[in-house]
Amino acid sequence: KRPSGFSTYVYGDRPYADVVFRGTTPDLFRLAHEVGHTVHHFMAFEAQPYAVARPAILTSEATAALFELALARHLGGQSTVAGGAAALWLFRRGTWLKHQV
Repeated sequence: KRPSGFSTYVYGDRPYADVVFRGTTPDLFRLAHEVGHTVHHFMAFEAQPYAVARPAILTSEATAALFELALARHLGGQSTVAGGAAALWLFRRGTWLKHQV
């Protein structure tokens, strides 16, 4: 297995996420990210016809990043260790995303 995750879809069927999860903080954020893609695709397919249902990559990544942010806010309220790990993870993600655009 690859140490990552992905989300895929087929119009008219349920999208799904595949994540290698070992219980670490990065794994948790990866899961949140991929679930963000999955929810976004599900909602797009429910609301739009086939011709326009596929979201743009930037919109899709922004939606997935919002799921990561929601997780970071949740973990930040749980403990300082988890909050610190969440902040570090989001900083790294932000740095990575900045170079992707």
